[in-house]
Amino acid sequence: MLNWLLHAIEPVQAVCGAWCLHFWEVVGVWFTGLATFAAVVVSLVLARREGIRIKVSAGHRLLVQAGAGPPWPELLVITVRNVGSRRAVVEGASWRRRPWSKLHGYQEFAPTMGYPGPPATIEPGDSRDFALPLGDQQVQWGENFVRDFVGRWPRIAVHLIRVIAWTPSGARRSAFLEPSLKQWLVAKAKSMQHAQAGQ
Repeated sequence: MLNWLLHAIEPVQAVCGAWCLHFWEVVGVWFTGLATFAAVVVSLVLARREGIRIKVSAGHRLLVQAGAGPPWPELLVITVRNVGSRRAVVEGASWRRRPWSKLHGYQEFAPTMGYPGPPATIEPGDSRDFALPLGDQQVQWGENFVRDFVGRWPRIAVHLIRVIAWTPSGARRSAFLEPSLKQWLVAKAKSMQHAQAGQ
């Protein structure tokens, strides 16, 4: 068997030589290794696509009601989208501000007032909105958020705040605030500063 193999590669040895055969042997080993690595990467990407994946956003919305004119009620709306292939259970939502002060706050909602929050189940391809009223004197979300997260430099701080949503399985997603909410927070901070200066 070995003699037959050596006899079969004699023509190749005559053309290529020992060093050339060794070179192509090394190339084959490297090619096999790269193919194995590519297969592992592809399998990980496919597994990630098949897992639980969510996206989150936070913005300012107007509640336009039939038969009612402006001013319309203003809402903070946190939207969580299930972009994966499996059912997702949203466990909670929170806020984070960096870099100079690592603030992290859990967002509570008001289910007794008609504004329920997480936990909530979202089917693949669907989304879920979690809202809070911005003009309600009992909730006072804007006043508390500006004081605790926005601070004294609202035009800078609103670009550093992120909204976060997560699931019990460990899927976690964050995003910067939408421009509509940034503008509302800056205007709210200015109005609070003017009110304090007038006292």
